[in-house]
Amino acid sequence: MKDEWLDSKMQVQARLFAGQQRYASNLIYGTPFSFPAAGDWRGVELRGLYLGVSGHKLMLGMERQDNVRVDQQILDLANPGHDRSISSPGSRTGAQDEWRIADALTATLGLRLD
Repeated sequence: MKDEWLDSKMQVQARLFAGQQRYASNLIYGTPFSFPAAGDWRGVELRGLYLGVSGHKLMLGMERQDNVRVDQQILDLANPGHDRSISSPGSRTGAQDEWRIADALTATLGLRLD
């Protein structure tokens, strides 16, 4: 979605997203092992761009992503007592500000929390 105001001097863009990843591998290290993994995530991104100052570009942005599912396993098929499982859902939040100071000089300030 993209909206513009003030004679194209201000642009706003928003994005919703979601995804998933599935992985499985069977390998032999002397004995057979299985390595299944699964991940699910969703998020939102909002970005504003201001072109009202001649020769400058001011961009402000924010992103939030929730990693709803992050599961990884190491399965020792010959000895299940050695199996390992990692489940670590989490989130990511970030913000960024970019300011074009001159044609060859841009300043960017960002912050991210995982």
